[in-house]
Amino acid sequence: MPFVVKKLKAINTDSLDTLGHSVVDLAKFVEDEFAEVAKGAQDTFPDTVWNIPLPRPRRGTYVYADGTHWNPGSGEGPYWFDGTSYHPMGQGAITDAPNTGLVYGRQSLGWTPLVSPGPLRASLGADVLLNNTANYFDGPSVAQGSVGTWWVSGCIVAQDTAGAAAIFSKLWDGTTVIASGVLYIPVAGAYGTTHLSGYITSPAGNLRISCKDGNTTSGLIKFNFSGNSKDSTISAYRIA
Repeated sequence: MPFVVKKLKAINTDSLDTLGHSVVDLAKFVEDEFAEVAKGAQDTFPDTVWNIPLPRPRRGTYVYADGTHWNPGSGEGPYWFDGTSYHPMGQGAITDAPNTGLVYGRQSLGWTPLVSPGPLRASLGADVLLNNTANYFDGPSVAQGSVGTWWVSGCIVAQDTAGAAAIFSKLWDGTTVIASGVLYIPVAGAYGTTHLSGYITSPAGNLRISCKDGNTTSGLIKFNFSGNSKDSTISAYRIA
């Protein structure tokens, strides 16, 4: 029911008596108006059932459609207007973000992960044999998923026990090469380190460093030549 404001009597200041009566009238007026507001807030009236679209809806407008003569999309029921179209009540409502440890933002009526809570890191736990001069063999890798832009950095320690060799390395996702390099091993038993880094968007697979020995089948990616068990390590951090 629409609220109608009553007209306030003019305050009479001709005398103290009339002024006193006017103050009483004002107090009664205010009391009655608050009572009407309270009644309007507490009363329950059936929704107007609309069988045609509202002529001038505004963003946030609520309406109850009959679903037959006017069906905004989901039959009879309540709808809200987003400034362009109507949605069933509850559709697009903001719910709690997924409890996955990621940071989320709102996009297209849903939650979108923004950044990971911290870096991913992995190290080899055993040496990797480079026993085919035509093939790359995977060294350290992380499983980061396929969403977002990632900064990735890592290193490998390589050795050839047979003789001089070139150890080729690439940082990639199994499809796209992010960075690459070559380590020259001058004599049998010598070793060295290659460091690679870069960023990639929407990785196709696990981020990894892969190597091949271009000269012999006696190459190795070492995991613990230094005695610290972190010789061949990769780290990735989501940046977008």
